[in-house]
Amino acid sequence: MDKIRKLGVWLWQYKERIVLLIVVGVLCWRVYTAINPPPPPTPTVFRPPVALDNAADPEVLPPTPGVAPKTLIPVDRKELAKRNPFWYYADGNEGGESTTARAEDIDLELRGIQSLPDGTQRARLRTKGRTRYYSEGDVFGQFKLLSIDSKKGTVTVRAEQFKDPITLSK
Repeated sequence: MDKIRKLGVWLWQYKERIVLLIVVGVLCWRVYTAINPPPPPTPTVFRPPVALDNAADPEVLPPTPGVAPKTLIPVDRKELAKRNPFWYYADGNEGGESTTARAEDIDLELRGIQSLPDGTQRARLRTKGRTRYYSEGDVFGQFKLLSIDSKKGTVTVRAEQFKDPITLSK
């Protein structure tokens, strides 16, 4: 029993050195295998098929295929694909969702239209408590400003979640 206790005490006192020896041994093995890699496997040589002298022999020919399967009944493939549940604005009209919107449905308000000296026009729009000027083609949030009509005092905006563009007026 005394020898086992002495062995345990010795292992406990030199545990760091033992771990260091194991790590150095693994490192030496990895260096050895990197310097002397195993030989690559021999490549398999494929030869072209050789024509048989007795090609008409029925024992050499493959068996004839069985009866062809019946044609499948056409299925409506729309039932197989479902709407992606992880994408909020996925295509498809499920659950009575509206694909067209009114100006009241979106959080966007036209505050004014400004004509610049160079002939371009900018619309002053308010989105979620933030009022800014936007030019045609600008993308902001989930909206894109398509056109500005200063004569009528309207702007046309496209929202990501709706298919049809929305016309806003003062």
